[in-house]
Amino acid sequence: MLYHACVQYQITLPVNQPPVWPLHCVGCSSRPPTHTLRVRAQPTLAFAALSGSLAFVFTPTVNFPACQECATKLRSQRLRREFLLWSGYAFGGALAIWLAILLGVYGTSFAKAKLIGLSVLALLPVIAFETFMLPAPVQVTRHFKGLIFSFTDHKYAVHFAVDNDAKIEVSP
Repeated sequence: MLYHACVQYQITLPVNQPPVWPLHCVGCSSRPPTHTLRVRAQPTLAFAALSGSLAFVFTPTVNFPACQECATKLRSQRLRREFLLWSGYAFGGALAIWLAILLGVYGTSFAKAKLIGLSVLALLPVIAFETFMLPAPVQVTRHFKGLIFSFTDHKYAVHFAVDNDAKIEVSP
């Protein structure tokens, strides 16, 4: 897969403001939308840390428009991505525990440091996956400022910003 060093265009909306979507598909930007996809906004690390376990309660779901072909493709991409991530977490955790037992890290003076190091090492595939996986056309993040909509398509982001009377921030 290619490194996703693409530019992301971010638009922040208040949580209580429903987004107004442009009248074309979020995936291909050419066909009129006939379906909607529901996505749960992902909380930022700071929001999740300060909200505690309630972070996922306070992250709303967002429905965005897509044509039938893109809706199917994006839904399967999201399910595949979640399956690979959870599989990576399970594999990384099991590998860290297995290596800790194999290397006999328990009971040593640096047991916690070694176990943390092994866990990070075992989770490198997940980190690489997140780094090199192409992003979805739209991602929604919950932050203290509101909902942050990140788009990969500049033209779609401009239409979305104009329709919602918001400004665009560019993030590399």
